[in-house]
Amino acid sequence: MSDASDKRPYRRRLAKRITIGVVSVVVLASLTRMILHLNVDYREHAELMTRNIEQHAVVQLDALRNSLWLLDELQTQSLLDGLVESTGVRYAAVTRNGDEYFSAGQRGGGDEVVVKLNILHSHRDKTIDLGELIVVGSFAGLVAYIRQRALLMFLVSLVEIGVLVALLLFFVKRLIVDPVEQMASDAGKVAAGVRDIKFESQAFARGSADDELGYLASSINRMTLQLLENQEQLERRVQSRTEMLSRTNRDLLQAQQLAGMGSWACRVDGSCPHWSQQLFRTLDYPFDAQPNIALVIARVHPDDRAGLSQAIAACHGSRQPFELEIRLHFPDKRQGHARILGEYEDVGLVHGVLIDVTTEHETREELRLASVIIESTAEGVMITDANALIESVNPGFTRITGYALGEVRGRNPSLLSSGRHHKDFYQRMWQVLDREGQWHGDIWNRRKSGEVYPQWLSISAIKTAGEVTHYVGVLSDISMIQESQERLQYLAYHDALTGLPNRLMLAGELDNAIKRAKRHEHMLALLFLDLDGFKAVNDTKGHLAGDELLRLVAERLAATVREADLLARLGGDEFVVLLEDLTGPDHAAAVAIKIMNAFAQPFEVQKGAVMLSVSIGISLFPLDAHSSADLMNLADAAMYLAKKEGEARFCFYGRHSQGADA
Repeated sequence: MSDASDKRPYRRRLAKRITIGVVSVVVLASLTRMILHLNVDYREHAELMTRNIEQHAVVQLDALRNSLWLLDELQTQSLLDGLVESTGVRYAAVTRNGDEYFSAGQRGGGDEVVVKLNILHSHRDKTIDLGELIVVGSFAGLVAYIRQRALLMFLVSLVEIGVLVALLLFFVKRLIVDPVEQMASDAGKVAAGVRDIKFESQAFARGSADDELGYLASSINRMTLQLLENQEQLERRVQSRTEMLSRTNRDLLQAQQLAGMGSWACRVDGSCPHWSQQLFRTLDYPFDAQPNIALVIARVHPDDRAGLSQAIAACHGSRQPFELEIRLHFPDKRQGHARILGEYEDVGLVHGVLIDVTTEHETREELRLASVIIESTAEGVMITDANALIESVNPGFTRITGYALGEVRGRNPSLLSSGRHHKDFYQRMWQVLDREGQWHGDIWNRRKSGEVYPQWLSISAIKTAGEVTHYVGVLSDISMIQESQERLQYLAYHDALTGLPNRLMLAGELDNAIKRAKRHEHMLALLFLDLDGFKAVNDTKGHLAGDELLRLVAERLAATVREADLLARLGGDEFVVLLEDLTGPDHAAAVAIKIMNAFAQPFEVQKGAVMLSVSIGISLFPLDAHSSADLMNLADAAMYLAKKEGEARFCFYGRHSQGADA
């Protein structure tokens, strides 16, 4: 049987196995990469779409709250239509108790994201639920995008797979199959008695009996019987290789013990008979570079070169070991740090190692910078152990709470508790912290002085190997922010000049009063007041005097009406009084007469007396109207009728009672 016929079955089996393995690995890697990329793209785009929809909903929330509070249906619908026109928003609606009052767009099937926001309105220390804003976004566009991307990546992957498989098979054939086949053929020739075959490859481990390696092992065994006469020569070569491997093993063990550090050995003339591959990598030299101590010096920062040269020279001369930390400087402007150690050996060489400590140095610098940031930040930072006992705080914590580190170390953060939160609040907080690893929100805490203040608190759990080791809390004093918000809320519903409720607050209160009157079957009255002669004062004494007069009028009116009655300023010299729980029209007339009598005394403006009178128009619920807008319009019309009849009078819109002079 010929050599060709002997090796052909082995070749077919090995080629088949290599082909299957290469194709499987390449296909699996390509598909895994494609799936990971698609998953990341889908998550990123979905999160971005969700954030955009939430932002659009939050932006429109305040405007919707005001339009709903003012019962402005057109404005509410317009806001919802505008929201639906936002990118990715398919449907928007305002619901309450499951009933849909306003909507825009249409909901469809498929993947979608739903954002729900409660529409709450604060009024007179009460929070009123105006409904719920529902915004629905569609993922249809995102799904189509991911499908297109998946198809494109699949096509690209097919091309990549084809090219990679072809290249891998080519190199496998050139680098493995052909050489092994040749060695098997040569081994067969040697076994047949041919002595002029030269083997230059290293020995292979024993393989199975049905592939090239097994055939090679069998051929070498037969060859050994034919080469007994060369045993002495082979033993010398084995001894030489053994000594070389022993030195290599020592270097390898040293490198392993020193965590992959580069080793070197240099003579006094600067030549280096030994450089490890790790040293080439650390100093960024090609492996074919001629090792020399000058190459090391060239990579050292100019300011550190003299010290290293002196240390190496001293080691050669006085045979004293050295250890230095040096900075590395590369041609591409990269910077690094290294620790170099050396000691003299009797053979005239200085052996040593060079340790790349760039990462360690950067970590120390990052820790130092983080410490500086924590110490200098305006926010308070509190670090506890896994049992929530305080270990460290920063100056910001002391500045906000009044507690120094020595006063809180080893104590539970509950010492800051204000007592305003129920224990259920803290239980929910810890549940979120355990589940999600972080919690943040507003909380009321107490300073060392006893002052209770609002605080923004963010807590994060620090884990090592899946176990919580520390908790980090970052806190901010938001007292000024909350005060500003309360001030803005006050200005939105009160007249800046007189401090009385303004038109916006009146509209909400009037709606609520009508609802209460309907529920309890009570009567209410709306008194529309207009000052007689105010324009003359404004024109003759100026606007400053007019503003002062309006403030005095507001004070006198507030002292005249009941505390339960609502007094509001609409603007200019117009005021409104809302009376609830009336016994009849005469009750409203009595209040109007009381108000007009209050104007019998002059007002002291800029050291002068000013006389004013007031004309009052009255509308009644449910006798005249059933809506707030109609009551306002009818009271306004009645006021103009009173002015037409001679001012300083009150007049009902209907014929419920006769108008009267003050």
